[in-house]
Amino acid sequence: MKLRDIFKPLDDSNFNVYHAKSLLITTLGMFTISYNTTFIAVALLELKKEFGLVAGSSLYVLLGTASFWTAIVGAILFGVTSNFKGRRAVYGYEALLLSLGSLLGAFTQNVYELILTQMLFGLGIGGDFVMSPIVLGEFANKRIGVNCWHLQWV
Repeated sequence: MKLRDIFKPLDDSNFNVYHAKSLLITTLGMFTISYNTTFIAVALLELKKEFGLVAGSSLYVLLGTASFWTAIVGAILFGVTSNFKGRRAVYGYEALLLSLGSLLGAFTQNVYELILTQMLFGLGIGGDFVMSPIVLGEFANKRIGVNCWHLQWV
């Protein structure tokens, strides 16, 4: 039996509700990430006034880059963990971190809380960067995998 034969039923399947759900979930994750990274760049000037930060200070820089630095950690953490625990088991946790970071960020009272929520969100970002294309690619059939821009390697 060839390795190609194992995936034949998946490759020959038609687009169904499960494909639509996984596409929607992974797309919403990427939309949320894009929204947050754009928001923090645009809102940094207003946040500077709100929290009394000085441009170039360590808190100002940390607020602007917290989600980016922790995204690196999240990608490594979720990438390694998913190899041992399985991608489907780990995928929900990164989505939970994305959700918690976003929701808690709305209720912050000071710059320190906002940095912590951005770091929490960043862990979810890193996990989503690693997990979304893999989860979607594993369940895509051959015809869909070739046509999707981010799944061309399938």
